[in-house]
Amino acid sequence: MKAVAEATINELKERLKERQKALDALEGLMAAEQARWLAQHQTDRKEIERLNQCLFEKNDQDIDRMKVRMRRVVRVYMCVCVCVA
Repeated sequence: MKAVAEATINELKERLKERQKALDALEGLMAAEQARWLAQHQTDRKEIERLNQCLFEKNDQDIDRMKVRMRRVVRVYMCVCVCVA
């Protein structure tokens, strides 16, 4: 009876070791995936910042062009008003 109990205990210990190995492997995979995700997240954030900067610069250029055009419109309007009067 004692031998059967010891065999059962040894088998259970072996199963426990195998499960622990599987858990350790999964934890390693999770850590690797987390590191990959964080690296990708950082890359994405840098790309978003770069695109935002490009967008702000383009908007500034567009605003400057609109100001120039508006000054031209005002000058033409003033000229027309002077010529009509």
